[in-house]
Amino acid sequence: MYKVFCDDQLLYLPGDQELVIFNTKLELADNKSGSFEFDIPAVNPIYDRMKKLTSVIRVEKDGDSIFYGRILSMEKNFYNTRTVVCEGSLHIFWIRYRNRRHTTAILCVVS
Repeated sequence: MYKVFCDDQLLYLPGDQELVIFNTKLELADNKSGSFEFDIPAVNPIYDRMKKLTSVIRVEKDGDSIFYGRILSMEKNFYNTRTVVCEGSLHIFWIRYRNRRHTTAILCVVS
């Protein structure tokens, strides 16, 4: 059974009437960041709490985390349903590492 969390709050629970998402697409691969896309209706209580680039999305399968990432984009359609696109944690790590390395180089030059 799959469960989805947003900032450690339950976002999707199979069989629940409010904690629903649909059109899910999870891509996992070795040595790649992976991605997760889904649509969330306005009836979901987490709908307004999700923040682009700051909220952390986690997907669990049978109690084991299989995806961990952040929200890259959110688009709302005519029916107030949001399409959410997430990037995996490996990509987040690369951006932080690259920015840290760049900042360190600048600090060395200035010092």
